[in-house]
Amino acid sequence: MCYNYNMTDYLSNFFFGPVLIWSPAIFSFLIMSAAATLYFPRIRSNAKIFKFVNYKFLIIYLLAFKVFYAVILTVSQYLVWSNNDFTKYFLPPYQTFDYFILYSCGRFWMALVISFGVSLIFWFCLKAIKKYRPFFFGEGELELGLICALVSGWPNFVVFLPLAFSLIFVFSFFRILFFKKDAVAIGPYFLIASFISLFIGAWLIDIFNLNVLMV
Repeated sequence: MCYNYNMTDYLSNFFFGPVLIWSPAIFSFLIMSAAATLYFPRIRSNAKIFKFVNYKFLIIYLLAFKVFYAVILTVSQYLVWSNNDFTKYFLPPYQTFDYFILYSCGRFWMALVISFGVSLIFWFCLKAIKKYRPFFFGEGELELGLICALVSGWPNFVVFLPLAFSLIFVFSFFRILFFKKDAVAIGPYFLIASFISLFIGAWLIDIFNLNVLMV
């Protein structure tokens, strides 16, 4: 009986620890890798599975995962509170769900809503630019931009956005200066900026004292 308890406790600690901490980064990395494979034709042609995968598929899976992850965090928070002698008094039957709902919204859902909002605005801006300057964009770069923005999330979006356009500006300048070419593919720089914001975005936010944006 003691063995079963210890095993249950171990599995619970493992799920609420490393799995919850690392699963968003791992899933986002897989989505970004898949998006990069779709973007580069030579890589895509050698991966048969990508005949059945497209940007829309990746966007839907990414949105679904983010919502599911927020639900898991909310449920996990409830379980943690309900099993604590102090925090259980913040839950029914001691009081209504109002406090828990407000806490969960601010802790787990607000950043998600902001992330969806800024990503959608970013996509609409890219779409508007493409309408008047279609030569700026290659195939799939609108959808790729949306995926990169969603993967970056909030508040890492404030790292992704200036970094992406800084890379585009710098490399465009060098292409014009040294190669006399004024066209540059923006997809690779979206990918680079997104990978950077995904893995060291929190560190850069801390360096530039942008912690006020964190919710």
